[in-house]
Amino acid sequence: MTDRPSSLSRLVIVGANHRSSSLIIREKLVADGKTTSHVLERLKAAEIGKAVVIATGDRLEVLALHDSATAVAETVTAAFAEAAGLEPNDLAGQLFVFEGEEAARHVFAVMATLDGLIPGDPHIRDQLRAGHELSIAAAMSAPELDTLVEAADETGERVLLESDIAGRPASLATAAVHLARDVHGDLSRCICVMLGAGDMGELLARHLHKFGLTEFILVGEAATREEQLAQQLGGRVTPMDDLAEMLAQADIFVSSLGTRGRLITTELAEAALKQRKHRQILLFDAAIPGDIERAVDALEGAFLYDLNDLENLVMEGRMESNAALEAAWEIVETGLAGYVRGEDGARELPVVEALRQHLETLREEALAQSDGCDAGPTTELFMEKILKHVSGQLRAEDDKKSAGSMETTLRRLFGLTGRKDR
Repeated sequence: MTDRPSSLSRLVIVGANHRSSSLIIREKLVADGKTTSHVLERLKAAEIGKAVVIATGDRLEVLALHDSATAVAETVTAAFAEAAGLEPNDLAGQLFVFEGEEAARHVFAVMATLDGLIPGDPHIRDQLRAGHELSIAAAMSAPELDTLVEAADETGERVLLESDIAGRPASLATAAVHLARDVHGDLSRCICVMLGAGDMGELLARHLHKFGLTEFILVGEAATREEQLAQQLGGRVTPMDDLAEMLAQADIFVSSLGTRGRLITTELAEAALKQRKHRQILLFDAAIPGDIERAVDALEGAFLYDLNDLENLVMEGRMESNAALEAAWEIVETGLAGYVRGEDGARELPVVEALRQHLETLREEALAQSDGCDAGPTTELFMEKILKHVSGQLRAEDDKKSAGSMETTLRRLFGLTGRKDR
């Protein structure tokens, strides 16, 4: 067990997220591959050569190892401004700076899905891992950063396994379902049109489907994520040229494209409402940057909600979630304390201990059934017991996405590569 005061003292995070920055600024800073690469290049040019860019739907942050937090903040501000087409002064008061243990706590909180618009959203962990992998590919990571990210990842896994926080992503989706029912009543009689298939848009669509909505039209291109989602929802894909026509058919419109500006203008929405003879349209703008002009909400018959609106609705009735959040934060603080003391990985996760005990039981059963046979048949029997249970669990999953998620997890856990059709 070792203390790590030297690495902690050099740890700095500078960034913009939903707590520090306005939605307008976050929309301009929203990261793509070019933004992330540009920021890494600017950091390296400024001799800040050890850094990870954390880019998710509601944040752009830089985790760096450097002797001067001021130097990191100045370089990050300039890089962000240049990437977003802003002046550095435009970001005054919009970026936060964390140092030392506070910076480490932030990484743990992000990896535990506790520091986001949607606490419990597992996608944020994948995005942080992707940022770390990009840093490694750019030769900009360091053992100290690797250790921090790995320790935070282990704690994040504990949070999702040992607390009820994993159910939290449905909170915004549940708010969307309540709104849809308030506006339209029986969802089985509604048509949902989707523009794009971003993570949040997909989450809303799946929840609406779960609660009775069956007719989905996805506006996009063939052989894309939109087509895959359409197949899973029993819907169809139509080209972007049909956007105006599809908007006129929509009882519920879910947009999560976030790359082409405000595609749903007031004029387009007004024309759609006229075609519908002013039958109401409920619009969810789940994109950052947004796809729908805010003025659409002022039109008679149009009800527009973006992610901030949904979050505000959820916050009004979130009292029941306090216990799950408190339990999750307790796990984070425990994991952070172990990391600070240098105990990363020393404590076996409860699920690993349970798996160890389960495998030991299967091994003993195989030995008993082998009745003194040599190691070959005993080993085969042991393997058969394990694989039969795993195969049964995968085939028992009614939800294809859940089964796919289980398979992906197995491949990642055991370092499996390739994919064979089952």
